Amino acid sequence: RARKLDQREKLDAVTGNYIKAGYGNFGTPYGEVYLGSLRNANYVFNLYGRHLSSKNGPVFDENSGSADTDLALGGKYFNGTNTVSGSLEYLRRKRHFYGYNPVLDLNSDAIRQRFTGFSAKLGIEKTNKDEIQDYHFLTDWSFFKDDFNARESQFNFDLGFGYKLKDQLELKLQGLATFSSREDSQKTNRNLINLRPRLLYYGNSFQLTIGGNFATDNDDLSTFAGADEGFKIFPHVRVDITASKGVSLYAGYEGDLEMNTFRSLADENPWLQADFALFNTEKESNVFGGVNINLAV
Repeated sequence: RARKLDQREKLDAVTGNYIKAGYGNFGTPYGEVYLGSLRNANYVFNLYGRHLSSKNGPVFDENSGSADTDLALGGKYFNGTNTVSGSLEYLRRKRHFYGYNPVLDLNSDAIRQRFTGFSAKLGIEKTNKDEIQDYHFLTDWSFFKDDFNARESQFNFDLGFGYKLKDQLELKLQGLATFSSREDSQKTNRNLINLRPRLLYYGNSFQLTIGGNFATDNDDLSTFAGADEGFKIFPHVRVDITASKGVSLYAGYEGDLEMNTFRSLADENPWLQADFALFNTEKESNVFGGVNINLAV
C-alpha cells in the first residue's frame, strides 16, 4: 500500500551556505564564500566569491606567481508560468610570461599579464517543461581585456521553442546568435548565427533525436587555401537508451561551427602573443557516447 502522507513531516533545512579560508606555501591565501536565499516558492538568489593567489611560484619566485578572483551575483523569480533569471559576474586573472633568458633578470612587473572580465546575463523561460509548448530566451553581454591593447565585447542571444506534436513526438527549434567586437592592433567585428532544429521521438525505453545545425559566420578565411566559407550544414543524431533502473546509455554523431573568442582562448592559454589569429572551429564530425549511472536508485 502507498504510505500515507504525514502532515507533521518538515522539509530539511537549507544549509547550502559556506565560507572557506586557507593559506599555503609560496605565499598562497585562499578564500571562498557562498551565500544563498532560504527555500522560497517564488524566488532564489545567491552570492559567490572566490580568491586564490600565490605571491611566488615554483620558478624565479614572483616571476611565476599567479592570482584568480571571481565574484558572481545571481537570482531567479518564478511566477508559476515563467522563470526570470539574471546574473552579474566579475573575474580577474594574473599570470606571468615565461621562456625569457634568465640572464636578463626581469622583475615580475615587466612580464606580468592580467585579464579582467565582466558579464551580465538575463533570461526568461517557461517554468513547467511538461506542457505542450515550451520556450526560452537568454541573452548576455560580456567584456574582456588584458593588460595591453587587447579587448573584446560580446553579445549572445539564445532563443528556443518546443512543441509536442504527440505524446511520443516533439519538435524543438533553437536559434543562437553571437555578435562580438575584438580590438588589438586593429578592430574586427565577428558574428556567428546558428539554427538548430530537432525532432525527438520517445519510445518505451529509448529516446531518438535527429536534426541539423545550420551555421554561418563572417570570418575571413581567404588567405587559407581550401578553406570553406559561407553557410554550413551539419547533421545531428543522438539516441538515449534506458538499459536498466538507474543506468542509461547514449551515443551520437554531429557536426557544428564552434565560436572561438579572445576570452575562450585566453582561458586555455593565458600566454598568447598579441594580435594572434582568431577563427572559429568547424567540427565536421564529432562521434560521442557514454553511460549515465544513478547510484541513488
